[in-house]
Amino acid sequence: SIRAQCIGRRQAAAANVHSDLAIPYRYLEDYPNELYHYQQAISLPGIDTLQKAIFTTNQADTYLHQKQYEQALQTCRQALALFTTQADTPPDYTASVYNIMGEVYADQNQFAPALQNYQQALTLAEQAYGSRHRELARIQVSIGNLYLTQTDQTNEAIEHFQAALLALIPEFEPADVVQNPPIQTFYPEPFIFTALTQKARAFLQLHQNSRQLEPLKTALATYQLAVQQAALMRLAYSAQEAKLYLGNYAYETLTEAVQTSADLYQLTQASEDLDKT
Repeated sequence: SIRAQCIGRRQAAAANVHSDLAIPYRYLEDYPNELYHYQQAISLPGIDTLQKAIFTTNQADTYLHQKQYEQALQTCRQALALFTTQADTPPDYTASVYNIMGEVYADQNQFAPALQNYQQALTLAEQAYGSRHRELARIQVSIGNLYLTQTDQTNEAIEHFQAALLALIPEFEPADVVQNPPIQTFYPEPFIFTALTQKARAFLQLHQNSRQLEPLKTALATYQLAVQQAALMRLAYSAQEAKLYLGNYAYETLTEAVQTSADLYQLTQASEDLDKT
C-alpha cells in the first residue's frame, strides 16, 4: 500500500540518519556510541536487507578498530550472509567485508587467512571498478604491507605497492618495479603518498636483506617522491586540521628519507648524496 511505502521510506531515512551520526563518533574514537547508532539503524523495522548488510559491515569495521577481532569476524559473516540473499549486491560491497576480514587476520599476524581474504576483496573490487581505482590501491597496499611482514617476501611486497600506484595513475606505464611515476602525474591523493612511502620502506628492507647499493638508491628516490606528494597535498588542503593530520604522517616519511640519504652517503661518500641529506 501507499501508506506502507511511506512508512518504509521514513524508516530508511531514519536509518541513514543514524548511520550519519555514527561517522563523527568514529573520528572521536568513541566506538560505543558509533556502534549504538549502527545498531539503532539495523533494528529499525522495515529497512531493506541491503541497507542492513551495509550497516552490519560498518559495525564490523568498528569492532576491528576496537581490536575486538572475534566480534569483527562474526559480524562480517553476518554481513556476508545478508549480502548473499540479494541477487544484485554490488561486488564492491562484499569486497569491503572481505577487506575487513583481511585486516582482522593481518592484525593478528595470521598471514595465510589475511592474504586469502585480501585476494578475495581484490577480485571483487576489480569486478566493480576495473583496473584503475583508489579502492584497488587500498587493497594492494594492504597486501603489500602483509608481505612486508615476511622478511623473505619483500619482492612480493614491492610488486603490490607498484600495483597500487598503477591503479591510481593512468599515465604510469613502468618497465619494471624500480621505476616510479613522474611527479607531473601526481594529484592530491593520499594513497599515492602511502604507496610511495611503503614502496620506499620495502626497497630499504631489500637493501638491509642484501646489503646491495641499488635498492638503497631506489628507496631514497621513492622517499623523495613521497615527500613531494605530501607537499602537494598540503597545498591542496584548505583545513588546518587536515594539514596537521597529514603532517604527522609526512614527518615520519621525511625522517626516514633523511636517514636513508645519510646511509647512502656513508656508503658512497659522494658529494651529491651529502647534498640530498
